[in-house]
Amino acid sequence: MSLRIVTFVSVGLLTLAAGCGDAGPELVPVSGTVVVNGEPLARATVIFEPTDTEDPNLNSGGQTDEQGHFELQTIDGRKGAVVGNHRVTITPPMTVTPDPVLDPLLDPDDENDLEYFVAQGNQPKQLTPQTVEYAVPPGGTDAADIKIQVR
Repeated sequence: MSLRIVTFVSVGLLTLAAGCGDAGPELVPVSGTVVVNGEPLARATVIFEPTDTEDPNLNSGGQTDEQGHFELQTIDGRKGAVVGNHRVTITPPMTVTPDPVLDPLLDPDDENDLEYFVAQGNQPKQLTPQTVEYAVPPGGTDAADIKIQVR
């Protein structure tokens, strides 16, 4: 009887220990600003993909606010990014160029108007995503500033 209890407790502890495994590489806080031609890029998506691994679970991303500022977090909501080299993709927001005669009240910055515009069979314009390289330093940074020049 005592051997069964010891075995049961041992198996339970091993199962518990396996469930408390490593949560993955350490993340460091990363935030910054995206600027295009000297102007902050609002509502853009910023994705940091580590170039040292193919594990998509280590990607971090964020969205820029009206001042172009972003803060990274992983897909599971943990704040930060892994240390090392990253391929950074900045995807600008879709824009709408309404016909002032056909849609005089359409606001291209209003998401509801954008949905209406698309529902009418129109296609919003997507600016070309930009890709740059960035090295996330040990300890993280609040100055991951990305400056892009577009002609």
